[in-house]
Amino acid sequence: MEKCVAEGIPRDMFDGQAKIGEILGRLRSANASGFAIGLHLQFAAPRYLFQAYAPDWTEFYSRNGYLLRDPVVRWSVANVGAIRWSDLERPTDDPVMPAAAAHGLRYGFALSIMLDGSHSVGAFARPDREANEEEIEAAKRDLAELHRLTAGLTQLTPGLHAALKRLSIDLTRR
Repeated sequence: MEKCVAEGIPRDMFDGQAKIGEILGRLRSANASGFAIGLHLQFAAPRYLFQAYAPDWTEFYSRNGYLLRDPVVRWSVANVGAIRWSDLERPTDDPVMPAAAAHGLRYGFALSIMLDGSHSVGAFARPDREANEEEIEAAKRDLAELHRLTAGLTQLTPGLHAALKRLSIDLTRR
């Protein structure tokens, strides 16, 4: 298999990682308030987690322990499909969605897919309006492609890490 001289990795793996960066860049452009994508959930924890929310929201969310109380996360782990945040069932004392709106995540949708026995999820946000059906379908195609591209991936190159940082996308590898 041909190797990329600069990276020392197989060309097809390099091309796949370049495609990951392209998809994440497209999703970043389409979702002005950011997104979080968890790929290949194992025991409810993703193998890869890509986040492009503002740091103040990410820090506030973590500090307040919202992960286990988040209706978007709950829906995504328990379902397959797509749902707008405005259609989620939420407890009356839900602190997560009002806090998200106060941080500019006013409108959004969740995606949850199951492909080849592996589960991946995503939450996508914007400050100005609901996403239309075409935008949701485009994000669903992108999520499925990210799922496929990372299925056998063991590590991301330093170059892709740097590119993700430039897009303000954080990566957590579990």
